[in-house]
Amino acid sequence: MMFANILLTLFFLFTIACAPAKKEIQISPSPASSLPSSPLPQKPKKRLIQLSNLVPTAELEKRIEQLNILLQKPNLSEQQSKEIKEIINTYSIIKGMGEKGYIDQKGLKAMINILLSSFQKLEGKYVLALQKRPVNISNILESLSQKRQKIIQDYKEGRYMDVVNQCLELKLRYGGYVIGPDLDTIFAISLSEIGMIREAIDTGEKVLQEMALIPQRDILKERLKEWKRSIEETGVPSEEEKGEEAIPEKKEEKVDINFIIISAKRLIEQENFEQALAILNGSKIEDSKEIEELKNKAVEGIINRERNKAAKLFLLARESKDLEKKREYLKTAFRILEALIIQYPDSPFMDRIKENLNKVSEELQALPTAKTPISQ
Repeated sequence: MMFANILLTLFFLFTIACAPAKKEIQISPSPASSLPSSPLPQKPKKRLIQLSNLVPTAELEKRIEQLNILLQKPNLSEQQSKEIKEIINTYSIIKGMGEKGYIDQKGLKAMINILLSSFQKLEGKYVLALQKRPVNISNILESLSQKRQKIIQDYKEGRYMDVVNQCLELKLRYGGYVIGPDLDTIFAISLSEIGMIREAIDTGEKVLQEMALIPQRDILKERLKEWKRSIEETGVPSEEEKGEEAIPEKKEEKVDINFIIISAKRLIEQENFEQALAILNGSKIEDSKEIEELKNKAVEGIINRERNKAAKLFLLARESKDLEKKREYLKTAFRILEALIIQYPDSPFMDRIKENLNKVSEELQALPTAKTPISQ
């Protein structure tokens, strides 16, 4: 809705910019004063267009304020922030022209170019999307049904790597919630079977929050306890804890390296860095330069995203007049940065993260203890 309003405003301004120029009224000399002498050369007058009463500067100011508030939200992506800044810049330029009162031909040309550029961006983002082919819902549902049956069958027959690959493919193609809590439970158990214990815990806990009751709910609860215990003590499932005799090592399942690389790249492009890292770490592929590069890229994406969150919270704390809100913003930023240091100690960004953490820590220590608003 916001972008529709933006489009209408830009169209309105474009129409104004194309309005005819203000006419210059010239008074002809009276016949009585006419002389036979040759006329003096006239210097061409500059044609001006009045904008002060046509450009809605108050409305533009209001929109700029609203967009600046929106820009402060910590959950905006880098692309969203960039687009909002471009809109603010366009509004500011138009508003500045309107405040001048009059505009000459050169200014008019600049204004039209700005509006045309904005229209082209909107066209590229929205109009071209309308040219996509219509989606056949029945075919999608049929494909999902077949995939579900195949995943369940592979799980029953112990083909856990196939289960993981197919679940990831569905999530990538249709979204994270398409497979439902039942298949997500199978996905979590299959992750644990191929050694991806941490990822199994993350997925399993999300499933328990979403589902009310399914046949494997109690199994998942017990398995979560086992996985967490194995992480805390050895990092891998322990057969002694289960009270079982040592069994022969499972036959290594074939890993499709191309599928893993393609899946990881798509997840990184979609900014799903944790899931991409989980796939790459779980592949257990060694001596692959491309896999290592993708791991580093996923870690870099996580660190940049979390540092940006911490930076936005730090700015919110700086601007807040409420002591408790300021303290909470800084504490949240501190926890985010501290978690990065613990999770990625070997990152090349570690010095910057520690520097950011020290800055946040200094701000926290400088806060007064009294629960009163902070004066400027």
